[in-house]
Amino acid sequence: MMLLVGVAIIVASLASTFDIGRPPTNTASSDAKAKEHEDFRAHSDALYLCQHALQRASNDPEKADIPYVQNSGGESEYYFAWGKSTKMARMRNGLGLDVAVSASCIVDKTTREITSLTVNGKDMMRIP
Repeated sequence: MMLLVGVAIIVASLASTFDIGRPPTNTASSDAKAKEHEDFRAHSDALYLCQHALQRASNDPEKADIPYVQNSGGESEYYFAWGKSTKMARMRNGLGLDVAVSASCIVDKTTREITSLTVNGKDMMRIP
């Protein structure tokens, strides 16, 4: 009996030392997943900033349709473009007609602020 209790204590000690029964944690993969989640959130926030800025630039912001587009930017910026090769944005012109427009928007990844916004090739906002 004493031998059985001694073996049980040794097994319990080893189990806590080696974390037997727990799945191994891979901090590198969990760190990568956290970074991927943060990158996705930052991308979504940047796209939202651009969509909202384009709506405000429209003659009728409530009727503007600025669809989702992919980021084409590099390491330091998010770059979103609406046009023939992606999806066109739709805004009302001065006559109240719904028209397709091309647009682009750049967001700095560090400051998370819009640095450039164009509609139909016209600079609406440019920050050096």
